[in-house]
Amino acid sequence: MTENSKTRLSALTALGRPLDPAWPTNRAVLWLMPLLAALGAGLAWRDGLEGVAVGLAALRAALLGFGAWALARELAPDDQAGAFFAMAIALTTLINVPEPGFLVLFLALFLARLMNRSTGLTLKLTDAIAVLVLGSLLAWSHDSPVPLVVVAVAFGWSAFLPGGPRWQLWPAALALLFAGVMALSVGPGIGSGAPLSPHGVWLPGLFAVAFLITLFATRTVTAVGDLDGKVLSVRRVRAGMWIVLLLAAANLAHGSPLAAQGVAVWSVLGGVALGRLVQRFRAR
Repeated sequence: MTENSKTRLSALTALGRPLDPAWPTNRAVLWLMPLLAALGAGLAWRDGLEGVAVGLAALRAALLGFGAWALARELAPDDQAGAFFAMAIALTTLINVPEPGFLVLFLALFLARLMNRSTGLTLKLTDAIAVLVLGSLLAWSHDSPVPLVVVAVAFGWSAFLPGGPRWQLWPAALALLFAGVMALSVGPGIGSGAPLSPHGVWLPGLFAVAFLITLFATRTVTAVGDLDGKVLSVRRVRAGMWIVLLLAAANLAHGSPLAAQGVAVWSVLGGVALGRLVQRFRAR
């Protein structure tokens, strides 16, 4: 993406990050997209699908791989390898979960960027509206106010972190208001589904513990904002990690079948933790 394109994008949003092919890892992601699409198409063909369904499966696989990679880059800005681990783990979920929850994945991505300001820009009003809309869509699709509560926490927390404008308390209040209205109409959402299988409990639990260790071990950050060139605030990066973990845990607490919508995010948390482990091993 050219500098003029970046400037035009930054004028519209503080949450959009172009995939600049000048970086080797970004080029690797672009090269992998056709392979991921072929993987998705192959899995669909294995399941007896054909025609448009195969094309949609190919698109989902490519989008899942990219989304998992992008979210991992937000959660661990200094770890290039962890993002590819997250991509690989997320893709394995397609074997059992053909639609692994894109609304949860991309809400997590935008909330992480809202918190860590990896673009180097202050949140814009249009961004706040977009996050509220995405959170509302997820809440509506799940018949649960919980995603909106997480959105409210993110806006409110970000307002008091370094560089956070206080006006973000307004979208936080709106998200809480919407959550309250939903709670009155559909209930709290938590525990509304069927109990999870043992596998559905212990695997996210393992990823959560590993990710928490990674979170507490994150004491410094060297990555810089895309446009301002300033080192990211470690407080903001850690806050983004907490918010994404909260979103994943809240989704899991819905029970089955809605918990399956969070498998992509849990895969990313596991990939980030694995990347940190590999970093420590290589350092030694």
